[in-house]
Formats: sequence, C-alpha cells, structure tokens
Amino acid sequence: MKLLKLFTIVAFASALLVACEKNDPKKPAQEPVPYETPALAEAAAKVVFPASAVVTKSGETVKSIEFTEAGYAIILKEKVKADDGTNAFVTTYTFEQGIYKIVGFGNVEIKSGKVTITQVASGEEAPAENYDGNATVTNGSSSSDPFKVYYCAWEIMTTNVKVDGPGIGFDKLFNNAAQASDLYEIAKYVNEKKKVIDAEEFKGYKVESVTLTQEGTIMVKFANDVNYVGTIEGGLKSKTFDYELDIEGNFMFSAKAKGTLDFDETTKICTLAVNGTFTYNNDSYKSTVTLTLKQKANI
Repeated sequence: MKLLKLFTIVAFASALLVACEKNDPKKPAQEPVPYETPALAEAAAKVVFPASAVVTKSGETVKSIEFTEAGYAIILKEKVKADDGTNAFVTTYTFEQGIYKIVGFGNVEIKSGKVTITQVASGEEAPAENYDGNATVTNGSSSSDPFKVYYCAWEIMTTNVKVDGPGIGFDKLFNNAAQASDLYEIAKYVNEKKKVIDAEEFKGYKVESVTLTQEGTIMVKFANDVNYVGTIEGGLKSKTFDYELDIEGNFMFSAKAKGTLDFDETTKICTLAVNGTFTYNNDSYKSTVTLTLKQKANI
C-alpha cells in the first residue's frame, strides 16, 4: 500500500494523444517513416484459464497468460488480499515451432482451444505441475492488421507536469529522458513547490517501458522489476477509451481514467496526456501530465 499519490500526478489516468508537427510551407513535406512491426506480432495471444486450474509453486493461482507483441509474457495471478499490490509476473518469451517458451515459467503449447503447460523452470513463479486442459484463447493481431505496429513497447522521451491546488500551481517540462522517466526526480520537483507527496517512496521507480497490446492491455514496467498491468476498454482502435488498472489500493496509480488515442505516422511519436486528481492531508489537487513516447527498439 505505498504509491497512490504520484501516479495520479505522473501516471496513467486519462489520454493518449498525438504529438503533431505543424506544416511549414517553407519546408519540404517530411516523408512518413513507418513504425517497426514488433518481432512477435503474429505470435501474440492471450490464454485465460478456468478457476484454480493452474497454480504456481508458491501457491498462487494463475488467471491468464498474455503473450505480447513486444515479447513480454504477462502472467496475471489471483489476489490473496485487495491491497496485495501488483498481481503480475512479467517475463519474456520466445516462440519456436508453435511452442511459447516463457523464461522462469515453462513451455506453453496451444492447439484447438487446448493448452499444455510443461514445467522447465524451478522458481516459485513456475507452475507446480504440468497442465493439459481447456482454456479460452484469443489470438493477437493478424498480418493485415494496420494497428499491429502500435502493439509494442514504448519509452519516455519527455514528461510535462502541471499541478493545481491549494498553495500550489506550476507547469514544468522535463525534457531529459532520464529525468522524465524517473518518478523520484519528478516527485522531488513537485515537493519543492509544496509537499503534497512523499517523494522518498518513489526511489527506484524509473519507467523502463509502457507496453500496449492488441488485447487492450497497458503495462508499465519499472527498472526495479515492479510491473503494473491494466486494461484499455475498446483497445487501441478506439479514439476514446476507458482505462482501468488491474491493481487495487495502489499509491502510484489512479485506478480508473478516460482518454483518447492516436499515433503520428511521420514522427513515430505518441503522446500520453494524463489528467487526474489526488489528495494529500485532506486537500484535493488536479494534475495533467503529458508523456512523449517513442517505440522502444527492444525489450
């Protein structure tokens, strides 16, 4: 139960907008630069298991496994308590001859709605035993899906933070990528204006990537191996969406939000604009955060 207040300042509560470049008649038109198609775009899939069908060696129940286009495997587990924090084990996978090989978990094969899991790892996140049974399977983007290039990992280029409330009001651009992705650095700046959060709680929280998937999943991966996973209802093909994180009682993220989504074919830049509210010592504050994102070369 650490982290709500900054992410309503600095994370994902409202809108994915496009960074658009104004046309200058004195300059030649810039040729569009295509996005890179994620390496595992056509291997992407999501598997949802029956209740209590798959249990890890640590005794946790696996709800689903999503194989993202970017190469992450997102393994969602049931919560024991509402305030458990993140319930996702995030790792990487390869896809070879129809078999998903998940690092630290095991091998998964999907055939006609049947799923086989074979143990190959010894850690606590691995399944307690092999599984061969039913599951609900949805496939990822097809080769003809024009949106498949957006189902990838993104990294932060700049962050603009605006906060308004009792005794505070500022609008600040962090244009250094290292600082713009470091929630601790941003938290310290906010508290220089007025102490409205505990900046020390955000040490080590550097955003490594923001991943979007065809399934409508949004995942924020931090360099300290913390991962937060949520959903975008309507997926990326909708210009507006409702968004909800699959985390309860978290002090970093606002649980629900609304937003808009678009991508710039010329600059290959996406901008995530965040509108949220948060409270501190019974005072209410409003915030708008704009993240400029670019495709991450690899994960």
